[in-house]
Amino acid sequence: CLGIYLEGPSRVGHYFRPYLATAKATRVDPQQGPVLLQDAKPRDWKLTYNPTANNNNGQIVVTLEDKTMRFDIPAGRKQEGAIFNRFGIFTSRIGGSQVKFYIDDLEYTARSGGE
Repeated sequence: CLGIYLEGPSRVGHYFRPYLATAKATRVDPQQGPVLLQDAKPRDWKLTYNPTANNNNGQIVVTLEDKTMRFDIPAGRKQEGAIFNRFGIFTSRIGGSQVKFYIDDLEYTARSGGE
């Protein structure tokens, strides 16, 4: 899967960063990215995947307002069965509180038969 990992809360907000997991359960997480503040204000965000960037290894770009995180996918991950036919936003599996995240006015583009 390919998406945005929404983690937190922390004293600074929620971490909003790119994330990748392959069919062989390899997880790739850059451990950094823009911070989503907890002030209930609307935010513009964007998730972009470019399969040919980074010497054809792929690149994920996450933008939150004016902060952008570019993440080069390590070599060999596509060969582990990484088929990117979905996108998502997900939170950590553990913890005791909720993360409320609303999506409105969603636009997307896709190319069939690709990665």
